Amino acid sequence: MVFADKAYCLAKAQDAMKKRGVYSAAILKQNMKAKNKDLDRLRSAMRSPHEGVFSKFKKRARYRGLIKV
Repeated sequence: MVFADKAYCLAKAQDAMKKRGVYSAAILKQNMKAKNKDLDRLRSAMRSPHEGVFSKFKKRARYRGLIKV
């Protein structure tokens, strides 16, 4: 299961996750029909303890692009 933010609720990201055989727990955008606020609140609570770790990185990557990194 992948707990992700709103950027990963789009079709392209959903398809990539399906190809890899993982379940998407992405938080849906406000205008989506399948949005469930209670479910999104639960998913946010699962993600929140880990958000602080990633927000404190000083350098994300030295180079641009996956090949150089």
